[in-house]
Amino acid sequence: MAASLTITTKHNPLSFFLYMTKINLTIDGVAEKVSWGSQTRTLEPGSHQVDVSFQYFGRAAGKSSTVVDLADGSETTLSYKAPMVVTSSGKVTVS
Repeated sequence: MAASLTITTKHNPLSFFLYMTKINLTIDGVAEKVSWGSQTRTLEPGSHQVDVSFQYFGRAAGKSSTVVDLADGSETTLSYKAPMVVTSSGKVTVS
């Protein structure tokens, strides 16, 4: 069976320039560019490395990562909050 992982990404509305950027989402070394908001992936049960950042002037900014353990048939949600200062780290939490 499989597990479901939802990653919800958001930023402060005052950081309006981030609306024009994409999220760099990497799960177990497989990278993709996605839009801000919620993304759901079906993964095998077990431990998974999740890295999140966004592009800012051609560089990855707001980097944050976590390891999440998924049980068979589980539905897990991660939340990523972009930093107010783009040179700072973002924050990933299990919600």
